Amino acid sequence: ASLLARRESQPASMTEYTRQSCHVCRRAVWKDAEHAEANRAVLCAACCKHSEPPPICGICFDPCRPVHLGCRHSFCEDCLRTTATVAIEEGRSVLSCPEPGCSRTLAEPLLRTLLPEAAARRLLENQNARTRDWSRSILEGAALARPDAPEVRLV
Repeated sequence: ASLLARRESQPASMTEYTRQSCHVCRRAVWKDAEHAEANRAVLCAACCKHSEPPPICGICFDPCRPVHLGCRHSFCEDCLRTTATVAIEEGRSVLSCPEPGCSRTLAEPLLRTLLPEAAARRLLENQNARTRDWSRSILEGAALARPDAPEVRLV
């Protein structure tokens, strides 16, 4: 009862805090409501003390624990997963770095750890369809180049 009475007697201007996670190391950080709304990127005291600023995701521009690609670009895991999943849903069979102008292909081991199972299956289907289309165009091109060649039918 005394705790409840003490709580009710506290001034109305007392600040409320919310628990959030540091965007770099995932440690718990307590932020007051005013700062939690103003700053999207939350950093703990240890990450703020680093001499170098924390890495920034090239997609969401928040500080993050980056996934480094072989082309020196880095992105947070969530943004990279979302970008790859959308590309797969669009029918792409080869996934490359999301940085504009970069054509570095994403490595298969990275995609295996990054993608949910359904997206990985869809990527494989897209790759198989691309291979069939490529094979068909090669065979049809060979038949056009040699009109006397026997007819080739693809099943």
